[in-house]
Amino acid sequence: VKVNPFALSVTVTGYEMNDPNGERFVGFKELYINFQLSSIIRRAYTFDEIRLDAFDIRVEILPDKRLNFSDLFASSGTKESENNQVKGVFPVQISRLRLDQGRILFRDLSRPTPYETEIFPIKIMADNFRTREDSESPYAFSASSTEGGLIRWDGNFSVNPLRSKGRFALTNFNRRLLYDYIQDQVQFEMTRGSANFSGEYVLDASGEEVHFELIDAELQIAEFNLTEKNDDQSLISIPQFSIKQAGVNFTRKDVVIASVNSHDARLEGWLAPDGTVNFQTLFAVKKGEDKQDNALPTTEKPSPENRPWQVVVKELNLNNYEVLFEDRTPIKPVRIHLKPVDIHVKNLSTQKDAQFKVELDCNANQTGIISIQGVTSIDPVSLDLNVKASGLNLPVFQPYVDTFARLDVVSGAAGLEGRITYRNLGVSEPEFRYKGMVNIDEFEADSRLKHEDFIKWASLSINGVMLDISPGRLNIEEIVAKQPYAKIIIWPDRTVNVANIFASEQKEPGSDKPKEKASFPITINRVLIDNGSANFADLTLKPNFATGIQELNGTIKGLSSESLTRADVSIEGKVDRYAPVKIAGQINPLSENKYTDLELLFQNIELTTLTPYSGKFAGYKVEKGKLSLDLKYKL
Repeated sequence: VKVNPFALSVTVTGYEMNDPNGERFVGFKELYINFQLSSIIRRAYTFDEIRLDAFDIRVEILPDKRLNFSDLFASSGTKESENNQVKGVFPVQISRLRLDQGRILFRDLSRPTPYETEIFPIKIMADNFRTREDSESPYAFSASSTEGGLIRWDGNFSVNPLRSKGRFALTNFNRRLLYDYIQDQVQFEMTRGSANFSGEYVLDASGEEVHFELIDAELQIAEFNLTEKNDDQSLISIPQFSIKQAGVNFTRKDVVIASVNSHDARLEGWLAPDGTVNFQTLFAVKKGEDKQDNALPTTEKPSPENRPWQVVVKELNLNNYEVLFEDRTPIKPVRIHLKPVDIHVKNLSTQKDAQFKVELDCNANQTGIISIQGVTSIDPVSLDLNVKASGLNLPVFQPYVDTFARLDVVSGAAGLEGRITYRNLGVSEPEFRYKGMVNIDEFEADSRLKHEDFIKWASLSINGVMLDISPGRLNIEEIVAKQPYAKIIIWPDRTVNVANIFASEQKEPGSDKPKEKASFPITINRVLIDNGSANFADLTLKPNFATGIQELNGTIKGLSSESLTRADVSIEGKVDRYAPVKIAGQINPLSENKYTDLELLFQNIELTTLTPYSGKFAGYKVEKGKLSLDLKYKL
């Protein structure tokens, strides 16, 4: 300790304090204090300069969650005695206040993986520091971390009352600064990533409520990469993400962001067999052993302290994203690949009843094109979207077909164009409606049992679709099938290919009774068949019998699942290209009580094609002849 009585200065060098274990706790190279006699006139403790060089301190959270210096300070008694001791802000004035080459060593030994980081060098500068009322002082603060990252903080502040205003910048913050501290509480691992954060701030604690606000803040994240623990597979990769002109008001609990921009990111996820999405477990926080720490605070009445945050994003742009998603609930996963994905949102808001515009364009599995435009809201959750899709490759969805049919989807492209509306009011099941059309072109599916073609068509257009969920209802104005084809075969074991291809009915667990299906009303106003055909073969006969129906054209009008409704059938075609066929009458195949009342008229069928039947049942083959049938079937 060096004292200069003429300059009224004190210099302390080489100070060091160790803990009981002999490890350095706090110290500094030099402390210089220059006191001023003008303190008498100014009625304040006045210092020309206070300078602290090479200050360092070790801050530790011990395994029992106490601070390593918590036992240095004796208890000051009751809160009442503490309040009586503080009667005002001590009058102090410092012309120059400096801290150079400061160092903080921080350790958290209470975590499963002990955490340690060092902040160095720390530099603090303040000029004309005063504790008098409404006295502002300029200051500057800077610090670095050994893991990377630079903090700069400057502006003005006053102590009485506590106010501050200035600008801050956190530059090149490495992912280790955050992730190494939380790694034991999360299921993911951040392998790369850095961030820059800057902006202006305002702090005012002069009133009853502390006001803190960030102004014109900006956040930039670069080369971010996230994986599961002990796995190198990248699940989230974001080369660039930025938030510009953000304002955060902690008093009002609101956030207003001018723009959010990102590009070239890649996301990979999957739906597990248990019905959970991988991101649910990936971002789930491990619960601690202390039940009190995990308990969520509850309040009977809403108050300003627990009101939800309100967020507004004026513009959101995500460009050239790539999304890979697997549905692993089927035995063979269904893989969806979306690239590029472009999302543009205007005036996104969490405020009640606030609607915002959404645009999404993407390619699906290379051949599909999806476009979505419309408005949506978060509180309550609602959607009003115009959706258009084309070229969706159907063989990709083969695993879904495997769950109900023994069919191999060889080709087919699906599309739709319509409007989706959704609204969740929270008092009942959500309202969902799709209104528009669906089309499937160039479809072909083969029987997996015999590796033969089973069904195909050139195009299938389902027009005027109105699908409601809760309550469930499906209305279709028209179905147009162009060049539909089906093959029906009776195999030598007398089984029919149609019955073998489609899976048996699902049964209730522990019961032999078929599983009851929920009522779902269906109405189809008209089915139009354009140039259809079908092949029929009976392989129980030798020689085998085979024939075909071509040029099928006609309509089925008024299909409905209601029991008393009847659909009118009028179809014409030709057997073996020459014999006319007419089918007319009424049916109701959608109702639980099936109904059929049909008249079938066949004219001039070549009898020689029926030789396999005449040979089996009569012992003769047909040399020549024509057959006409006029039949009526009623079920």
